[in-house]
Amino acid sequence: MQRTHSTTTRRSLLRQVALAAILCSIVAVPASGAQRSAESGLLRALETASLLVVGEIEEVTPLLHVGYAAHLSVERRLLGKGDASRMKGQSVEFVWEEASARIPPRLSAGQRVVVALEAGPTASIWKQRIPDPTRRAALRSLAANGQGYLQGVSAGALGALEHYLALTQAARRGEAGATYLSQLAAAAPPRLALDAVLRLKDEPKLVASLTPSAGNALIAAMLRSDADATARMALQLVEQERPAVMLPLLEAKIGNSGVDAPAALLAARAALQGGLSGDLEEQLMESGSDEQRTTAARWAKGPEAGGRLRNAMLRDRSPAVREAALLRLAHIEGLTAASDLLQGLEDREPSVQYAAARALASFGAEALPDLRRAIDRGSPQASKAAVVAITLMSDPEARTALEELASDHEDPAVRALARISLGRPLDEEH
Repeated sequence: MQRTHSTTTRRSLLRQVALAAILCSIVAVPASGAQRSAESGLLRALETASLLVVGEIEEVTPLLHVGYAAHLSVERRLLGKGDASRMKGQSVEFVWEEASARIPPRLSAGQRVVVALEAGPTASIWKQRIPDPTRRAALRSLAANGQGYLQGVSAGALGALEHYLALTQAARRGEAGATYLSQLAAAAPPRLALDAVLRLKDEPKLVASLTPSAGNALIAAMLRSDADATARMALQLVEQERPAVMLPLLEAKIGNSGVDAPAALLAARAALQGGLSGDLEEQLMESGSDEQRTTAARWAKGPEAGGRLRNAMLRDRSPAVREAALLRLAHIEGLTAASDLLQGLEDREPSVQYAAARALASFGAEALPDLRRAIDRGSPQASKAAVVAITLMSDPEARTALEELASDHEDPAVRALARISLGRPLDEEH
């Protein structure tokens, strides 16, 4: 019985360590990488559709095995071959599939939509769903795996989309493309708006082509309350690419508002200026708004910045503020802040722990002595985060350190986590 209990306990420990390792791997990805998601495929579907039309759904018919067919009364053709004027009033039938019978169909009668359509399906299941070969031959499929549609498109966004699609491929990569993409970011439904910002972000020529008009549209995108991901990505674009055209536009928009200006605009301006002014930084750090304090922590600079960041990192109630303060402190002070960053490994919030791990890992082999001390003397959670920090290093000394931890460390959890990091079996023993 004792042996069975011991074996069960050991397996339980290994499972816990394995889970911790997986979580570490996920959380320890740098924030910039986590934010850099690919386009959803919607913009690409709109650009490449064999037929792109605006119209009203007349009816939706359920088919076998979670298939659906819809008839659309065409109001306007935006893209596709043929006489656009002759399509008005025509009925187009298209199909798609849902993932489960428990999921209601994504489209319903009476909706006014933009749909991107491609050639009809060829899988044999559609012969069962629609036995009539004539009807089946006329079918089209909803593009982008059923995601190629838009609801609630304003007249302004529809106009920007139509103008963008009318551009040549070369023009889409220039000033006109940047302008219409920025307008879509500001006014299109969230899925298309986010794709528009991602397209701008991924094309340096587009960012370089931003005009004041496009810049003001990006500011509007940063202020969207109905599309959080779009607003965050628009801000990230400005912070990372720092287009010069934005600074005078931000100055004009912020004006004399000071601390009362939207935090996103203050952050964008700080990125272009290399940080916040001392007075504004202090006011934002003392704000009751988590967003304002996060902005202050992300862009603190000057002689008082170190003290303010250390205080925020250790005492602020918001994990986002503590993480931002930790990363900014690492950025402006480097390895000299290692002893403070080690305290981040003890934070109660996993995102802050692993931000500390990433920051310490960025210093390379020079941080190894501090991380070894954290492994030996820190809490269990700090020990695991410190092992993750070593795992993130590319230095050969880090590999050696992991080998030593995997073989010799007295804590079985540390040994197991080091083995996982090295790609070894969990229960390996020497």
